[in-house]
Amino acid sequence: MIFFRISSSVTSLLRALRQILLSSKLRLLILIIGLNQIFIAFIVKELYPIHLPLQKLFFFDLIELNVYIPEIGIYLVNIFNLILIWLISKQLFSSNKSLIPVALFAFSPWSSYLIVTQSMNIYLLCLILMSALGFLLIKSRKRLLGVILFALGVILSFYSSFLSFVFLPIILGLILFKFNYIKEIKTSFILILIFCMPLIFYFFRNLIGVKNIYERQITFFSDSSLIAVVNNFQGNTKKAGFGLLSKAIENKYLYISEYSLLKILKNLTPTTYFTSQEKLVGFSFSPPILLGFLIPFLYGITIIIFSPTLRKYLSLSAVLIIPSFLSKSLVDMENLIFLEPIIILIISFGLINLKSNKRYKGFLYLTFVLILIQLIVIIFDINQREYLRFVRFYGANLVIGRP
Repeated sequence: MIFFRISSSVTSLLRALRQILLSSKLRLLILIIGLNQIFIAFIVKELYPIHLPLQKLFFFDLIELNVYIPEIGIYLVNIFNLILIWLISKQLFSSNKSLIPVALFAFSPWSSYLIVTQSMNIYLLCLILMSALGFLLIKSRKRLLGVILFALGVILSFYSSFLSFVFLPIILGLILFKFNYIKEIKTSFILILIFCMPLIFYFFRNLIGVKNIYERQITFFSDSSLIAVVNNFQGNTKKAGFGLLSKAIENKYLYISEYSLLKILKNLTPTTYFTSQEKLVGFSFSPPILLGFLIPFLYGITIIIFSPTLRKYLSLSAVLIIPSFLSKSLVDMENLIFLEPIIILIISFGLINLKSNKRYKGFLYLTFVLILIQLIVIIFDINQREYLRFVRFYGANLVIGRP
């Protein structure tokens, strides 16, 4: 019975692929992917072989094997990410609008810089997109294919990154209980538990290794500067004659709570994404997402906030800031990349609604003008100044973040 169901699903998938291959949408998708490769090649010309520190996949780190994602692998995963975003968009928007998010992602400096500098998070983003597509397919009654994709994405995420053990269980818990989708992903959940058993075995077998990985990847709680700041505040308070109140007013628990709130707000504020306030890969002046997209983003998120259903899913996506929150820096743009597709989809939603609303079409034209001007400025700036900035920040060392 299962064999016939799988055969039927594969046959349906092949038919769908045949229709797609004959459509003009595929030709446009190939064009966008081609232009994306040109844009990335331009950044490669300016930055190669500058790269971020290499990270082992979590499972291989546990069993102490030096296995890394090959350089070409990140570039191939990027193409797959564009295809996944298109397939997700087809589930959310009408067919003729599904390529908008793909185009926005293709020319985003944020993902492009992380691709060129070989960030493993591009691969992890692929797994999250795969899981998201699987979940949408399950909800759209393409159950078998959806179950496979959802389970595969989550399983590979657990095997690939220790941080997945922090935020993925929260997302799975919210999907299961808060959003009441127990029936939809019950089969996927069972598959995840079964196939993660070897990982759990090695997890408990090598607790020392897990502790070392934890200390490398979750640096928020090991930041000694936080305690130093608290001690400094307490000393100043005592000097001012408030010795008894200093421990109550300026203590590490209160300060860490305040700092945590600041980190959350900073990771969610639009200035983090649409300005160059937070440097891409630690030195770039290019904004993660072009400022011109701020108008459709604000319009789109306003509509979403006033929709109970859409607001519910938006709150679920906020969990994706956890990897950035757990880093030492106030905002970690490399770890925050998991939120980029959500922002891209919100911008696309805003653009689609701006186009259909005659009263706001002026904002749509203004958006295109701002994007065009900023894109020209960014390309010129990357060509003329980007490598010089890197040298100023990191010297002759080609590894970003290493002294």
